Amino acid sequence: MKIGLFGNEYQIEKQKCIQALFDKLQALHTEIYVERRFYNYLVRQIDAAPAVDGLIESDQLALDLAISLGGDGTFLRTAAWVGRQNIPILGINMGRLGFLADINTDDIEDTLDEIFRREYTVEKRSVLELESAPPFPGTYNYALNEIAILKRDTSSMITIHTSLNEEFLTNYLGDGLLIATPTGSTAYSMSVNGPIIIPEANNFVLSPVAPHSLNVRPLVIPEDYCIRLKVETRNNNFLVALDGRSEIYPSGSEFFIRKADFTIRLVKRYPQNFYETLRKKLLWGADVRVSKQENRILYGSIIKDDMLQTELSETEHPLLAIQPQNAEPKSPVVKENSNNRLLQRLEDLMRTERLFTNPSLTRKILAERLHTNENYLVTAIHNGHNGQTFSDYINSLRLAYAHHLLITEPELSIKEITDASGFPSYKYFHKLFHEEFGMPPSKCKEMTKE
Repeated sequence: MKIGLFGNEYQIEKQKCIQALFDKLQALHTEIYVERRFYNYLVRQIDAAPAVDGLIESDQLALDLAISLGGDGTFLRTAAWVGRQNIPILGINMGRLGFLADINTDDIEDTLDEIFRREYTVEKRSVLELESAPPFPGTYNYALNEIAILKRDTSSMITIHTSLNEEFLTNYLGDGLLIATPTGSTAYSMSVNGPIIIPEANNFVLSPVAPHSLNVRPLVIPEDYCIRLKVETRNNNFLVALDGRSEIYPSGSEFFIRKADFTIRLVKRYPQNFYETLRKKLLWGADVRVSKQENRILYGSIIKDDMLQTELSETEHPLLAIQPQNAEPKSPVVKENSNNRLLQRLEDLMRTERLFTNPSLTRKILAERLHTNENYLVTAIHNGHNGQTFSDYINSLRLAYAHHLLITEPELSIKEITDASGFPSYKYFHKLFHEEFGMPPSKCKEMTKE
């Protein structure tokens, strides 16, 4: 597999992560290609000269996968390198929010292993094309996030005469106008109160920036519309930006914006989805009225201690009690409402990921584990939301279900239990079960029959 690496030049503190990435790629016997500017930076600034198979110096790429190392800005620049070449992009977040670059540095090795096992999904994202006179500088007049028409340094407004499919819409007066894709709806457009659009929606959005009229609002349009803009300003010129790449145009310039004839392909870990990203990155539904622990169950480890003010002792949440495997279980004070919310969330998660064939039985099992405070399920929940990988968390839940079946359904074969609990193979199930319970599943089955 040929893999290209693209990064920014502000990553001195990420040196260990970058080196770990190179080590992992070499262990997987990949061909490694690095963007020349990024490679020079690694050699010059952080004293790292990893072995590579070549340097990327032109936009003619022969890669199976592009990896972006940085934030969303680096991801957008990587998308500009890839262009219409249909190369999937994996974004590793070494920046701040990381909406496009959403793989944490702690998950690099697990993610690459999943990619080599082909356990991932690819999302196709629409792209905007800008036609203008004079043409936008360079060869890439496209934007994955948004095209922004903005005033420059003075306080004077600009006027943007707007038509859709050659039918007049309105004159926008204000600081500017954004034309955003669904991907860009969570970026600049969202900061000016534009709507969030799911990636599968075939729409674009026109979001005015500080409009002079109070009754002007963002407008969602079909993606197959052609948008015509004519811009006038007292300042004689204004700014046009494509995903942050900007150029100055004179007053009176005219633009045509339409959907490009290609898409950008984003690599996503299974079972990652857009709604999970909303919860984790934008903290949708995080509630200061409930505990930090319960928020972490729903929204992951991104919830920091200083984000939520309320406290709740671990005895009120037995699912999250931090206990060693061999420790004696504590006697928790069970709060039914909190437990029901946790159970409902876990049930929804399992149904969504199709891990178990019987959601109602799964709920019953989890309720039993909750009230008896089984150590291995407590550990599973704790590990799944406090630093370990999502796959480890899922495997712990699978083991809990398999163990239940071995005890309560002794007539089932080991193969049937393996399939029902969602393990890809008996060999994998046997290994994890032996590590968890100190015996093979067949031995547990024999003891149950006795």
